[in-house]
Amino acid sequence: MALSNWDTLAFGSDGKPCEGEFEAPNTGAKIEIYKSQIHVHHPDMWTDNTGYTKPIIAVMHKGDVRVAGFNIEATRYAPQHGVFVVASCQKNPKNKDFYEEQYFAGIGASGYVDSCKIYVERMGLEPDEGWSGGCSIEGGVRTENICRMKDGKLEEYDVPAEFVLKDDELWEGVREDTYAGFMKWLESEDCEEFNCTKDFKAWLEKVKASTPQRFNQGNAFISKAVGTPLEASEPGKAEKPILLKVLNGGKSLLKVMNGGKS
Repeated sequence: MALSNWDTLAFGSDGKPCEGEFEAPNTGAKIEIYKSQIHVHHPDMWTDNTGYTKPIIAVMHKGDVRVAGFNIEATRYAPQHGVFVVASCQKNPKNKDFYEEQYFAGIGASGYVDSCKIYVERMGLEPDEGWSGGCSIEGGVRTENICRMKDGKLEEYDVPAEFVLKDDELWEGVREDTYAGFMKWLESEDCEEFNCTKDFKAWLEKVKASTPQRFNQGNAFISKAVGTPLEASEPGKAEKPILLKVLNGGKSLLKVMNGGKS
């Protein structure tokens, strides 16, 4: 269920949308966007007692690192509790005496709206990053509350029923402004080691010419397990994840994946 909280949008070495994984040629190494983290895989570099499940050798939240043949840069994106990542590795084409640089970039982000911020606005309360929220469901009815600490005292409010977000308002996936911020980041000084090269600039033009596609990570897991096509859409056009449709609609997983048919 936890994967269904997260969205991915990524571009592969051909500059086209991909499923958030980047493999190094002939080495077995791989980068994966997992939730809002970057996982680095390598079956031969993995060892016992690292705390990571084989073949994961590293988990990255932000910063820059060279590992397993990859050059990786990542930063946090607070508005969607996510991560932006760009990476490269080298490929030696057959019968050639030089290496080609391959690139990958993507987003891992929470797909839920910031309900707490919305409730603060709707209730006319003072904006504050310290607000947090909670909810409970009884008899199919969801009740919500928000709270914060101010001057050492707890402020707590129940959200009036007319302000509570409906199920269809809770999910947004990767937003259009998040994608715009990601593209701006790729051309910023933060990514200067990449965007100063002609090869990266050429790859980035291919990305710009592509139609971005975001998908739910939980949907990807289910689709891979049952062998069905992965649902994807442009930023800002996300539907609720499969598991949310199942939980909220009381339908079977098979029926939801078949478009409502048994």
